[in-house]
Amino acid sequence: MPRALSFATALALGASAFLILTGIAIALGASALFEGVTFTSTAGRTIRLVVGVLLILLGLIQVGLLPVSFSAHRPDESADAPASAAAAEQPARAFGLYGFVYILAGFG
Repeated sequence: MPRALSFATALALGASAFLILTGIAIALGASALFEGVTFTSTAGRTIRLVVGVLLILLGLIQVGLLPVSFSAHRPDESADAPASAAAAEQPARAFGLYGFVYILAGFG
């Protein structure tokens, strides 16, 4: 349960970050930028298309169909070295990004 809770927390933090950043932008006067983005507008459709493609690509990477690694590998580290704390934290980062992008996909 703690692992699922950490992923859910990361997802919620990512979604919250998007909503907070959007709220700050609107408070600072960017409401004109956001008012033209609707579900059927060109901007709304473009946002959903780009984010949808990004989510599909991230899903293909996650299941291993696309051989992409986001971990930093230093040449001086041996292949037998244990996973670092940053590498162990990577799934939480991915869920945070997913939460941010998921809300962005529905924006408009």
